[in-house]
Amino acid sequence: MKLIKLFKKIFFSIFLVGFIFPITSCSQINYEKLYEKNYYIETKETELIKKRSLDLIFNVSTSVIKGTGWVWKKSGDYYYIATNLHVAKYLSYIGNIFINDKGETENFSNIKNFTSKIGYATSNSNNIEAEISVSNPTIVYTTLMDDEFNKNINGDTPQYFIGENPYYGISDICILRYYFPTNEENFSSETKENQSSYKNFIRDWISIFDENEIQIYDGNVINLSDYAFYSGGFPRVEQNKTKWEPISDFTLNNQITNYATPLYNKLKTPNNEYGTSSSLITYVDKNYKQNKDITDNNYTLQSWYTNYLNISYTGYFYAHSDEGASGSMLVTKMDDKLYIVGIYWGISEFKVGDNLKELGSFDIFVTEKYNIVKEANDIILKDIADISTNQENI
Repeated sequence: MKLIKLFKKIFFSIFLVGFIFPITSCSQINYEKLYEKNYYIETKETELIKKRSLDLIFNVSTSVIKGTGWVWKKSGDYYYIATNLHVAKYLSYIGNIFINDKGETENFSNIKNFTSKIGYATSNSNNIEAEISVSNPTIVYTTLMDDEFNKNINGDTPQYFIGENPYYGISDICILRYYFPTNEENFSSETKENQSSYKNFIRDWISIFDENEIQIYDGNVINLSDYAFYSGGFPRVEQNKTKWEPISDFTLNNQITNYATPLYNKLKTPNNEYGTSSSLITYVDKNYKQNKDITDNNYTLQSWYTNYLNISYTGYFYAHSDEGASGSMLVTKMDDKLYIVGIYWGISEFKVGDNLKELGSFDIFVTEKYNIVKEANDIILKDIADISTNQENI
């Protein structure tokens, strides 16, 4: 697998499907000015985002997968880190044989070389301090595990189609459980290999982390066009070093989604823009099985629905981030408090006037159809309780 060849402005492919719909330009909107504005500036809001964010690195055999993650919740030395499902998807591949989005059989049953690293930036620097080896995280939440999301978006059978190919719908979010022990006795073998760097991580990042500085929004559905937004991730590579890149004071259009979604088919923004992209994600969840066996290369496997379509309500803005930004948090200010309301997943193409434009794309957590925050919190709290119970039984 030559994954690096697939990277284009974000790590991992964003699959563009569908047609370009003609739009009507609104005279009161100057699109060129929206593109000309410099969004890439550091503010006090993005400084707080940086304190909560990590550079995520996964090594699979000879391939390197990078993205941005951020702390959803902390419990003792356990950190629940949110990122895109397409960033963390390889965690689901290990030990499995499955069918990818191209219809090809992939065999990860004998892959043993899977390692994880994290990086961070301090408040006085935009450079990654170090890439620190840590234990592989555990997948705790995807929308495939979310009862409310699946009740309102999916059903017993896949109902979203690109051509004749059926898909279940998802949002491009995944929450991983990392273990960052502060007691040296609990350091993992991976941590002990770079103890000095890891201790600096504890001193410079864990010791100053405060999850109350930015809260996760769990209120009523908001009108995206009423707010200014902030984001940031670890996308820039300069002289072989990964750097933090902030995005400040940008606006989003109202909630829309890709054309392939029957539930929200051809919804458009107040500016009459039509989206033309959707995200296909290959992910292995054995609860979603097909009713047929597939024979390939002298073995037979039961195939799962391994290809899912991101059908979430998505807000778009008139710029985009670069490599490694997938998974960055979307933050806005309400009543002088900062709230996380969504997650960045990549680039979408729109026709604006006579030109195709690349717009940054954020999945929104709280919509009229589902509330990802509520369900994710319930699943995380159960996971915390299970860990506590297991520790008591040791």
